[in-house]
Amino acid sequence: MGRLRKKMSKKPLGKGAVIALIAAAGTMLAAMVFVLGYNTKEVRYHGNTRLTATELSNEIFDGKLPDNSLIFKYFGSGDRSLPFASEYEVSLATPEIIDIYVKEKPLVGYVKGEDCVYYIDDTGCVADISDIAHGDMTCINGIDPGQLEVGDPLPVPDEAIESIVSYADTFTRCKIEAVSIDFDENYLASMMVKNVKIYCGGNKNVSEKMERIKNITPGLDDISGEIHMENFDGSSKNLYIQT
Repeated sequence: MGRLRKKMSKKPLGKGAVIALIAAAGTMLAAMVFVLGYNTKEVRYHGNTRLTATELSNEIFDGKLPDNSLIFKYFGSGDRSLPFASEYEVSLATPEIIDIYVKEKPLVGYVKGEDCVYYIDDTGCVADISDIAHGDMTCINGIDPGQLEVGDPLPVPDEAIESIVSYADTFTRCKIEAVSIDFDENYLASMMVKNVKIYCGGNKNVSEKMERIKNITPGLDDISGEIHMENFDGSSKNLYIQT
């Protein structure tokens, strides 16, 4: 006898199943269009004063912008360590534009070691170590740092740390036209402004001294000599140059 074959009939999909498949396909297509629409075309940086946009891009993206801004924001931003910065936040201005907000460390200046540069924060501790001296920060001379690690305080007495931080921070904020701020063995401050040596002394009336130095700097052209401001408190109208 021949084997009987039972003919199986395919049951057509119900209307509900068809609608569900169409909806699922539509959702997947919309998701793909949505994700693929986040094509990075520009990155904007905010809050950065010590690194340029190019330098930051090299640090964060290794010099190449991410293909997808949305994926980068949620999966690729990571926590890269940036020079002179404590952290950064990523935001999307548009699907094609990434905004990166940089929070810089409160640095007051740097001290040169034998083979590196120690960047000092506003507590007198090492915040960063680099082989590059940043031109917009105060160079602090007269301090032998030895070998330090990030987080270590400067190897000087506490009262000296207060004076160093105060002078370096005010020096930077006032944009004093000097190569460096110098400290002697007693941690008394001085600086060369053009061809004039200015002795500032200890940690008293630092803001008043720096403001006056800033104001008199334009008049120091073609002048050489010394100015003693150790006891200056802001009330004296005239300063005398010893030639």
